[in-house]
Amino acid sequence: MKYLKYLFNIGRAENTIKSYEYHLKLYFEFLEVEKIDYQQINLHTFSSFIGWLRSPF
Repeated sequence: MKYLKYLFNIGRAENTIKSYEYHLKLYFEFLEVEKIDYQQINLHTFSSFIGWLRSPF
């Protein structure tokens, strides 16, 4: 929420903020499904997230 508020405060467009909000929601959903603590992420976690986004399942 702090990041989204920051984007609002610096004047980012509403659609930009909504897009970031949606993708952050997906990211935290991925972390929950994979049982990964958000404080323990690494480059492999990000690449797995991209694969997860691309998966049709």
